[in-house]
Amino acid sequence: MTTASQRDSSPVAGDFSERVRTNQQLLAAALKPRYDFIVCGAGSSGSVVARRLAENPDVSVLLVEAGGDDNVPAVMEASQWPNNLGSERDWGFRASPNPRINGRSIPMSMGKVLGGGSSINVMAWARGHKNDWDFFADEAGDPAWGYDAVLNIYRRIEDWHGPADPAYRGTGGPVFIEPAPEPSPLAPATLSAACSIGIPTFEHPNGRMMEGPGGAAICDIRARKGKRESLFRSYTYPVMDQPNLTVLTDALVTRVACDANRATGVEIAYRGTTLVIGAESEVVLSLGAIHTPKVLMHSGIGDEAELRSAGIPVRQHLPGVGRNFQDHVALRCVWQDRVPLPPSCLPTLWQQDERCREAYFNEFPGYYKTSDAGYKDEDGYVFVMGRTDDIINVAGHRLSTGGMEEILASHPDVAECAVLGIKDAIKGEVPCGFLVLKAGVTRSPMQIEKEIVALVRDKLGPVAAFKLAITVGRLPKTRSGKILRGTIKKIADGEPWTMPATIEDPKVLDEIADALKGRV
Repeated sequence: MTTASQRDSSPVAGDFSERVRTNQQLLAAALKPRYDFIVCGAGSSGSVVARRLAENPDVSVLLVEAGGDDNVPAVMEASQWPNNLGSERDWGFRASPNPRINGRSIPMSMGKVLGGGSSINVMAWARGHKNDWDFFADEAGDPAWGYDAVLNIYRRIEDWHGPADPAYRGTGGPVFIEPAPEPSPLAPATLSAACSIGIPTFEHPNGRMMEGPGGAAICDIRARKGKRESLFRSYTYPVMDQPNLTVLTDALVTRVACDANRATGVEIAYRGTTLVIGAESEVVLSLGAIHTPKVLMHSGIGDEAELRSAGIPVRQHLPGVGRNFQDHVALRCVWQDRVPLPPSCLPTLWQQDERCREAYFNEFPGYYKTSDAGYKDEDGYVFVMGRTDDIINVAGHRLSTGGMEEILASHPDVAECAVLGIKDAIKGEVPCGFLVLKAGVTRSPMQIEKEIVALVRDKLGPVAAFKLAITVGRLPKTRSGKILRGTIKKIADGEPWTMPATIEDPKVLDEIADALKGRV
């Protein structure tokens, strides 16, 4: 088998790419009224299904994708994956605000491009746990869904480029996989930390680890020599020069056409018109966890009450459609090292020297760009503001401390300020502002604090619950100039805290504690 990556790196790669381009242009310009199979969605699963069907030269296959071509740097260059999130290649779904996570709305990025999620995500290869596969087999009453059967499939499709492990890993298949190349030094350190507290560690996450109660391992990656290996590129692209496979991009499937209870084709929004294309054998919906139930419901298949409330004629009452969505949870931990690490240790910058220089050093030669917001006023004072993602929850209202700091900094007597949320028995959190006054200000600090409280109330309204401003002589900072808001918050909340290793002057924390006495 010749994979896409092998073709792309061969001397005739240009010839093959040109054959694909010419073939697909001709096929798209002469769309048939009917195909044997219509596969909706060219993501991870749709790419595999379309390829397997198209291996039979006697059948015609139409693969429909709402997004566009994947041949863009953000997709093809593995290190540029963050540039896909929030772009035109991301559907940009967001969950409903959840009261259990302080009313936040979690983003759910899903691919809108050839390759779907496998073209915009982080390229991790994760198989799933034995218990899950065996549960699927029990629920389906079909042992083909069980772990042992699925493990054989994984071994068959893999082209594993790590240490030999024939009991769990395969070689020679279409799916190139390798251990994370040159991982950040933080990765093995994290494994050592896990091992030190009794968490088992493994050579890779897709073998023995998927049979036990848990563990830790460095991810397997779907990238080769810095280039992404999407499922579309591994499966579909190598056969796109065939006359029996049409890949139609920028085409949105809106509904499944039915005759009685049989799917007969699909409706597609394409280039400003609606096409109805028939399917002789099957319609395959592989549109992802959001769009697949959406298309089914638009086709009259779903919960009868919900369909009728939306004015959709009911074809099949199937109440499970659109329910029970589950997603994996990602929890981020933030740690502080005793010695500051250079930005090049970030996972997206490790071994990416030029990208690191571009992001942090080139714009202002001789300086390190932190990307903190700020400005310089007419008196020459430099204000370093809080980051805009510093959000506090005041009785269910999500408020930006950065926005409040802008208001405090607008007062003519304020040289520097910081706003943070402190504990409150009724509201959960309330904002507290710390002020450093400009040199030469002789007015009463108490009067200035009252003016600050009134200013915030005037700009944001009573919902901000801003009632406390405290004047201090200076704010605790790191040697690089960042205000230690987290440490101030712990002191204000009466929580245990440790002396930050990078603090400029430790004595300032005693001054903050003294200023808070009797105020909180």
